Amino acid sequence: MQSNLPPLINSYAPQYTLNSGELLKEPSFRNSWYAVTLSGEVPSEGTPYATRLWGEPMVLFRDKNGEVQCLRDVCPHRAAPLSMGTVSEGSLKCMYHGWSFGKDGQCDDVPTMPGQTLDSGFLKSSCATNYAVVEHEDLIWVWGGNVLEADVTKLPTQRKGEETLYVDTMLDYNVDWSYIVENNLDSPHIYWLHDGSIPPLDSLGFNRDNVDRFTLRRFKDEIGVGHVGKTADKSTTKIVRFDAPNIVRHCGVSGFSEEFHIVPIAPHRTRVLLRQHFPKGPILNGVSKDPFLMFAFRKLMLWWNWNIALEDYSVMQGQAHNIEDLGADHILRPGLGDDLIAEFYNWRQEALRREGNPYFASWQGKGDKADKVDKVEKVDAAAMAATDSEYEIGANPRPLRRGPRSDDGRIWASAPGVTPTEDYAIHDDRESMVGTWGIQKNYYQMSPAPTEPPVNNVNFRKIKRVLDVAETAPQAVATLAVPLFVMAALDNFRTPEAEAIVTGSKGFDVAGFSDFATSLLTSLLSN
Repeated sequence: MQSNLPPLINSYAPQYTLNSGELLKEPSFRNSWYAVTLSGEVPSEGTPYATRLWGEPMVLFRDKNGEVQCLRDVCPHRAAPLSMGTVSEGSLKCMYHGWSFGKDGQCDDVPTMPGQTLDSGFLKSSCATNYAVVEHEDLIWVWGGNVLEADVTKLPTQRKGEETLYVDTMLDYNVDWSYIVENNLDSPHIYWLHDGSIPPLDSLGFNRDNVDRFTLRRFKDEIGVGHVGKTADKSTTKIVRFDAPNIVRHCGVSGFSEEFHIVPIAPHRTRVLLRQHFPKGPILNGVSKDPFLMFAFRKLMLWWNWNIALEDYSVMQGQAHNIEDLGADHILRPGLGDDLIAEFYNWRQEALRREGNPYFASWQGKGDKADKVDKVEKVDAAAMAATDSEYEIGANPRPLRRGPRSDDGRIWASAPGVTPTEDYAIHDDRESMVGTWGIQKNYYQMSPAPTEPPVNNVNFRKIKRVLDVAETAPQAVATLAVPLFVMAALDNFRTPEAEAIVTGSKGFDVAGFSDFATSLLTSLLSN
């Protein structure tokens, strides 16, 4: 019986990645699962979901059984982007000639060759390249290395019995992923930069008044390395941990936790999938049962997360410019908490030494067959190589900024400082207008489009304009926040404070709402 029990895991955080401890000892970017998007983003009909991981274009859709498929974003026919196609009845149909692909990239239809069956040699040899993908805990995970080495036992998990209500926020950044890891490992900046700018931070004492009154202690568990932080005179404990290769976790002893899946889309382009877990007490149990309350709760969390992300983003942009463009030292004079950041960069440097540049550069073709079809004259690659050593040998020579080749047909960038996209001969026009007379889609090279704050802050500014109408931003935030919590409290507790706020003879009490919301949030987020 004892052998059937799961092994006990020493983890400071309730959520953890099982192979993170292995990756700390043997740093690697490849041997891990990456959460690339939310489950709801991947369609079973209509436009497929286009994204990139370490710069490599991928397209995701659902097959006829509803299972997520991940394919190389290139049609094996004539290399058109499959992401421009359409998902219908569980197959992804290429926009160019209508070739259709299903589970594991199997080619299941070629309109110009009727009568072909799935067992035919032509369809079998015309599969699109597929990658290992898993739908797990409402996230879509893609394996970073060879598909044959994908291991589902290395997917993240959480402690049994941890019942939480989670909220997801998607964030887009035009800086390298490493700056976002660094930022989220940095506890001191929460006190100074953010200075209680949203009610939960202020209520927990994360403001400049306490910047010299908190302590950090380094820890290492079976999963990762991190800090335990405590604020003097506050019953607040904050835990920060790095789970290799790209997750930062925050938690406390209250049951609240958050995980930042920091997705390296491409050089200087990052998407963050932020998942926040709230302990399911009586209040949030009531909220979760009401669609309106859940909608309001999620919108409130989005607003607060956008606010924090925008404050961080401006600093990260300036920091990246000073370091990468102007040659400033990354950590010239270490301060409190910088030991954890240095430890992350040392890990990253060791992974670079072992594997080289993690960014994708190009695919290794199987040979241009144009000469066999149309007798097209081939480029004399040998002669070109002899006269111009800056180009690689091949039918379509490209600059030699490509590095090592993997056994699954991928070529990685040649050096850590090299940005593969700088070599591209073709750049899309990034116009919003589509073609005329039936052409319904544009080609967008740099997918996924940065639709979310802090890069695209249109939605944030819309809400901000509404809030500016109020006397002060904090009052307006309270006006949005408190009805949610008051309604939940009335449903569960019928507290005198809540009833007084709603039914008071003087009407709606904004100040009372603010105090009530702050006390409820503090009880949720503190110990």
